[in-house]
Amino acid sequence: SHSPVSHSPLSHSPLSHSPPLSHSPLSHSPPLSHSPPPLPPSHSPLSPSPPPDAAHAYSRSNRPAHPSGPQFKFALPKKHSHGLLALAHHHQKQKDDQPSDPARSPARSPSASFVNLTRFFKHHNPSAQKQSKLSQNTMPFADDHAGLFRKYGKFGKVIGSGAGGSVRLMKRPSDSKTFAVKEFRHKAPFESDREYTKKVTAEFCIGSTLHHPNIIETLDIIKEHTHFYQVMEYCPYDLFACVMSCRMSREEIYCAWKQILNAVCYLHSMGLAHRDLKLDNCVIDQNGIVKIIDFGSATVFKYPFEHDIVQAVGIVGSDPYLAPEACSNLKYNPAPVDVWSCAIIFCCMILRRFPWKIPRLSDYSFKLFVSPTDTQDTPVPISSVPPVIKGPDRLLRLLPRESRLIISQMLDTDPLSRVTISQVWNYPWIDQDLAMCTLDPAGLLITSGSHKHTLIAADGLEKQPIHSSKRKS
Repeated sequence: SHSPVSHSPLSHSPLSHSPPLSHSPLSHSPPLSHSPPPLPPSHSPLSPSPPPDAAHAYSRSNRPAHPSGPQFKFALPKKHSHGLLALAHHHQKQKDDQPSDPARSPARSPSASFVNLTRFFKHHNPSAQKQSKLSQNTMPFADDHAGLFRKYGKFGKVIGSGAGGSVRLMKRPSDSKTFAVKEFRHKAPFESDREYTKKVTAEFCIGSTLHHPNIIETLDIIKEHTHFYQVMEYCPYDLFACVMSCRMSREEIYCAWKQILNAVCYLHSMGLAHRDLKLDNCVIDQNGIVKIIDFGSATVFKYPFEHDIVQAVGIVGSDPYLAPEACSNLKYNPAPVDVWSCAIIFCCMILRRFPWKIPRLSDYSFKLFVSPTDTQDTPVPISSVPPVIKGPDRLLRLLPRESRLIISQMLDTDPLSRVTISQVWNYPWIDQDLAMCTLDPAGLLITSGSHKHTLIAADGLEKQPIHSSKRKS
């Protein structure tokens, strides 16, 4: 059937007798650097996260936090474009806003980071490797004042801006194809030309190496005088907006989530971890194909033909999606962090709220989740208050029964025993039972199952997908 998932508030669920999972609405989550400090443990509800911006989805880090009622409000904002700006500025804003915080900025020089990327590209993209070597002394990109406009037309409307730059639409006159073009921020006074160039081009080097149906295509980078412009594939729809619409069927949710898992499998097979997976960083094309964006936080965790894991350090990402080990200053394997984030995305799509604000013991909902399960069978008097539900079942009992085992393994607080993304992908329920739409090597749509994809445009109206060329799997 194609009946949408019930969107009644969580307070009406069986968990209503215990403190709620979280009173934080499923809003665009701000990065940790912009979030208020976590509240101490309390039996009172946590303060809600900032609601979606009424203007657009691209100034998430600038949204003031203001309280709302304890009941979960799930309303579509007046304007909501897709989250492509996350690819454009989100991670760079984190770096710009916190240059002196060693906890959130790993202590390594830009040149050291670029050497690591060079080592990665040596095997995966020889052309990028050659380009990286050239960039140490010269600029390998087009330095033509009219080059951008000659290739991609004139600037259209601004779809977002932030500390890392601004993103505009550009429509190519020759074929009327639309692109999202990011103009990077200006060079800071304390940066040398070489440092600035490496910071700006590192994200392009990673993005241009990745080619997968569920990953956004990074197409070009052009330098005009002192300005850098990155050209990207444009997807006009937003997974977050689709979830907010409450129109997604259960089968459609499964399809979208499996597409995300497919992309993460590809990234990990390349030795890359995204480190900032969330609904905000997933956009959708006109055929319902989900694509991951924003590789500003991506890091190499394993080099080709090597077995050693390269540890990451620093708090990177958004609070509700973070894994516990990523909330400290200690080094950690970034691959299990992506697995945890995928599980949180699933919970958000099913429940339409965050399980907790941040995975720390100072968060009461998370503290209950990691608490030992109470196995006592002591009868509770009718007149007394029902006991608080502790342990993983506090969350898992709200999810579809068939998903509980694998989600519990993805939310293992020990990263060493947490399942890998390959194990998740090969889990029988996911591998055999979940339908997933995709693209064949020629770019033709392969539909799977009987579901239709909900597409929410910037004006908040639902639009039907356009299947010009497709075939059934």
